[in-house]
Amino acid sequence: MKIVAALAAFVIVMIVLGALFMYSGIYNIAATSGHLPMTRWLLTVGMERSVEQHADGIQVPPLSAGSQVLRGLRHFEAFCLPCHGAPGIPRTQIGEGETPVPPELSDAVPKWNAAELYWIVKHGIKYTGMPGFGPSHREDELWAIVAFLLRLPGLTAAEYEAMTKDVEVLTGEGELIALAGPPGEGLTACARCHGLKGAGKGVGAFPRLAGQGETYLYESLKSYASGARPSGIMRPVAEALTDDQMRAVAAYYAGVDDAPYPPLPGADPVSLQRGGAISAVGLPVTATDRRALDVRPPIRCWRANMRTTRRFSFRSGRRVCAAADRDRR
Repeated sequence: MKIVAALAAFVIVMIVLGALFMYSGIYNIAATSGHLPMTRWLLTVGMERSVEQHADGIQVPPLSAGSQVLRGLRHFEAFCLPCHGAPGIPRTQIGEGETPVPPELSDAVPKWNAAELYWIVKHGIKYTGMPGFGPSHREDELWAIVAFLLRLPGLTAAEYEAMTKDVEVLTGEGELIALAGPPGEGLTACARCHGLKGAGKGVGAFPRLAGQGETYLYESLKSYASGARPSGIMRPVAEALTDDQMRAVAAYYAGVDDAPYPPLPGADPVSLQRGGAISAVGLPVTATDRRALDVRPPIRCWRANMRTTRRFSFRSGRRVCAAADRDRR
């Protein structure tokens, strides 16, 4: 009993001391003060084990497509670069003033697998400046960020600059907003993702805007701004535009008629020959197909007392003979 009483007394004393410490205000919570080494170790180990535990079992989709990497790059530029920096680009003063200081991702990413990176990007990390992008981003956008992060450690400063560089010339108001965004909002530039001509960069990473209907583009921007159409990267872009600026950008991209199309993939000769045959005579119909579609074999057009015509049967996919009684005079 004495041991139990001593333990109870110890717990009560610790609670009282903890309460006094908390209410005294002695502990410095300033971000500029940093953490004590023991506190930093406890938080780091706890964070790493938590991420590993919660990310276990996440199914990772294919992440090697160039279009995914490029989409992730644009999200990275808008949301990650100010705090973490990039190859050849130091973090901003915002990142320098945080506790813990945001890591250089080229060094930090290799410590995590794709599922763990996805969990961090989606949910964020408590007691740091790392936000969770899950509430504002679609699943495909989150995985695109992961796809770029996995590519980031191997990028040199020159390679990163080449990926982000846009060499295009602007002239009118709509083009100015498309390329540089409205005044003071450089990150909202449409051309960063869609290209100044609206061709979508030609790799399938971003939708083609050139030649789309002006009303459709304007209504899409309004939907992104209100959140009715979800997108983590498009909402802040659209929110930064006034109604007149939305109309100007919509009018500009709707009027572009010289945006290049990416080259079509080549087809093998066998596929070309088969496609030509299908376009000329339709798909071959087997006996099983006829029974399933209730399609009778085409009749021969030879009866002397019948007038025949050739027509195409969309049910059978073949040209058949249609017979009709000869006109009687």
